[in-house]
Amino acid sequence: MAIEITRYERPSRLESSTRLSNMDIAGALTFDPVPEGTRMQWVWDVRLRGVLKLMGPIISRMGERQERIIWTNLKRILEA
Repeated sequence: MAIEITRYERPSRLESSTRLSNMDIAGALTFDPVPEGTRMQWVWDVRLRGVLKLMGPIISRMGERQERIIWTNLKRILEA
């Protein structure tokens, strides 16, 4: 897997692209000041290739669930 940073605007934005054998992933992390602290948002786009394309809806749901778990745990750790 190769991750390429495609845009970096400190301290508010980081964009990257990842190329795997069966998918491409483009994502952006943004950081915005809010009264409570900082709001982080990650938006990503996954393009499946080959056989995985047929499994798109299943992979999408699995990925969304996994991401929710990761970011919820990170929030819990940072706020502890």
